[in-house]
Order: sequence, then structure tokens, then C-alpha cells
Amino acid sequence: MSNQSEESIPTEKKSAGQSLKDFFYEFLTIKDGVDVYGTIKNIKTDIEFKGYSVWILVCSIFIASIGLNTNSTAVVIGAMLISPLMGPILGIGLSVGINDFQVLVKSLKNFAVMVVVSLLSSTLYFLIFPSFGIQSEILARTQPTSLDVLIAIFGGTAGIIAASRKEKSNAIPGVAIATALMPPLCTAGFGLAEGNFQFFFGAMYLFLLNSIFICLSTYLFIKYFKFPLKEFVDPKRERRVKSWIFIFVLLVIIPSGILFVGVLRESYFKNKAELFLSENMRMEGSVLIKHELNYSDTLSTINLYLMGDGIDNKIKENLNMSLAKYGLNNSFWVKKTALVFHESRDNSKELLGKISNLESKFFQNSYERNIELLKEKNQIIEKFQKEALLKKEDEIPYAQVIDEIKINYPKIGNVSMSNMITKNDSGLLDTTFTVLVNKKFKSTETLQQWLNVRLNKKKVLVVRLN
Repeated sequence: MSNQSEESIPTEKKSAGQSLKDFFYEFLTIKDGVDVYGTIKNIKTDIEFKGYSVWILVCSIFIASIGLNTNSTAVVIGAMLISPLMGPILGIGLSVGINDFQVLVKSLKNFAVMVVVSLLSSTLYFLIFPSFGIQSEILARTQPTSLDVLIAIFGGTAGIIAASRKEKSNAIPGVAIATALMPPLCTAGFGLAEGNFQFFFGAMYLFLLNSIFICLSTYLFIKYFKFPLKEFVDPKRERRVKSWIFIFVLLVIIPSGILFVGVLRESYFKNKAELFLSENMRMEGSVLIKHELNYSDTLSTINLYLMGDGIDNKIKENLNMSLAKYGLNNSFWVKKTALVFHESRDNSKELLGKISNLESKFFQNSYERNIELLKEKNQIIEKFQKEALLKKEDEIPYAQVIDEIKINYPKIGNVSMSNMITKNDSGLLDTTFTVLVNKKFKSTETLQQWLNVRLNKKKVLVVRLN
């Protein structure tokens, strides 16, 4: 009985291990549910670029360009959702994976046409419509990072896995958004329209890098899923096609590998350089105003712009020597790095003194100017007050004065009065209060004297009409 129990123990352990293995296989397997022929058919169909797909691409390019111009992330995402750029890229990976040279040529041709149409459309947009400047959405697509490469790899992986399923999912639109193929092309068009070739080449670099790694992911999973290779009747043609495919794979994989390592090294350099600066650039007497990081395969530089008393040469040597501790010298990622110091020799105390003197002069000049403005203001107010007083004095109650004249001189008849403007011998204008009376009226002098007292005016003239 005991022997039977002992013999049953290994069997139970084997069953448990097998169950666990089966569980993880069912949980993690991606081979189940692969629709080989359906996937090949769908990818080949999406390679085609003519008719309506051309206009869809043009529309998506214009939408993405508007989103970049207005710095709208939502608009850019919408453009990526309707873009048909993924078709030829997946077609390239598929054709290499199944040794179909005809499909490879077709995919490359449609890919090139799509790129040209995209560049022409985006350049035309930025030439016609006013630019709102270099927005953050544009800047983000001018230089690839290691994260962009990883996004392209995992995005391409998710894309081919989703495309190979019998049950279709919503992963393809997500891949189109994540890999961001459309915005770099629009940024390249912006660079062409503005004559900024640094933006153009940086954006095209990012686009081609994304495309290459999506193709590479597609190729690897086509091989992993063991898609059937294209059969050839002629063995010589088969060998020739395989040779061309092999050469193409080398031309793609070798440069992409070099680019990938270069992007990783640049990212490593920038991260380590920022860490170095944060831990070593806090010194008395000098202030770090700004810094610039320039990566190179041969000699990378960290430009430091400082203000203050200056840094001793011994300290500079120690800082350069400490770069190796941060992996910035003689490492796999960075061969050599040099610190370049740009120092302003202005003493901080002298600078503060200059600022104080400038402030004193500014406030003194401002005070004197305000005094002058106040005097001018008072003169203007005084002028207006005099004019108002004169105007008030000139306001003569004509009807009342005429009634008083007729009471004092009942037989005077019609009376007219007004301020008349005259020009004297010197050519100056003057105002004289003039009263017109009937020619039969004899007491003009008496009336003139009375009006002088009544109106408090020095210049009163009484004229008899003929």
C-alpha cells in the first residue's frame, strides 16, 4: 500500500506542473486564433494607395497640420486615426517575412508615394495659411528619443498581433495614434515651408525611424507565426528573390540598429549630464545661468554659461575628471565629454551696485519728469480757467441790455449788438463789442459810456447806420 502511494506522488506532481504549464500557455499564447490567409489578404488590400485613399491621406495631413499649427493635441489625434499610412508599412514587413518580392516592391512604391503626397500637402498648408509659430506639438516631432523607438517597436508588435486575429479589435487605431507617423511628416512640411531644414531632417528622421521599427516588428512576428513562404516554380528565381530580400533586410536592419544605438546613447548622455549638473554646479561666487548639451559620437560637450567671480582652473579640472563617475567619459555609451565654460567676469557686488545706481538715476529722472509734467498740467489748467473766465465774461445778456437801452432812450428805435472781430495795424486780431443804432440817434457818446460801465468792457463802439 505504501509503495503504491509513493509511486503515485510523482504522477501528481507531474500533473500539477503540466496544469500550470497549460495555464500559462493558454494565458500568454498569441499563436491561437491567428488568421494567416485572412491577414495576408487584408494587409495586401491596405497596401493599395489610389482613388479615395489619396484624398483621405490629404485630408488627414491638413487636419494634422492644423492641429500642429494651433497646438491642439485632440486635432492631431483625430488626424492620426483616419490616416492610411500604416498599410504600406505593414506590407513591407509582411513581404519580407513571406519572401514575396512583388509585394515588397508594391509596398515600397506606395510608401514612397504616400510620403511625397504627405510632404506636398503639409508644405502647401504652411505656405498658404499663416503660421502661429513653433508650437510644442511641432517641437516634440523634431528629434527622436529612445522612447520614440520603444513606442515604434511595441506599437508595431501590437499592430501585427491585432491584425493577425480572426476576431478584429480596436488596437489598430491605437497603434496609429501611439506610433505617431502623421505628425512628423507634417512637421517636415512645416520645415520645408519655413526653410528650416533642421526641423525637416529631424522630423523625417523620426518618421523613418518609426516606420523601420514597425516593419521590423511585423517581420519578426510574421516569422514567429510561421506564415507560409511564397512558392516559386523556378528554383533560380526563388534564389534570386531570396537574395534580394536578404539584401533589403540587411539594408534595413543594420542602419536601424545603428540609429537605435545612437538614440539610446544620446538619451543616456543627456540624462547623465543633467544628473552631473544637478549634483556639481552649486558653487559659491558663481551662478549657472543656462547650459547646452551637445551629443557626438566622438566628443560630446556640456556648455556652461556662468555669472559671478569665476571658477578656479583647479576646480574646472576636477569637474572634468569627475565626468567619468557619471559614465560621461570612456564608457560604452559615451566616449568622451568635455565641459566648456562661458564665464561673465562681472562681480556680483559690482553688478548690484550698478543696478542700484541705475535704479537711483531712473527714479531721479522719473521724479524730474513728473515735476515737469505737473507744471505743464498746471499751466494747461490755468489756461483753461482763464479761457473759461473770459468766456463767462463774454456771455452778455443781449435781450436785457437792449431793453435797458430802450428804457433809457425811448426814441432810439432798432438796436443791434455783437462782438465783432477786427484786425489792427499790426496785423493782430481783436474783438470789439459793437452796437448799431438808427442814424437819427444823437446820444452815441453817452450810450457808449453807459455801456462801458454796464458791461464792464473797455472796447465798446456805438455806430449809427446811414
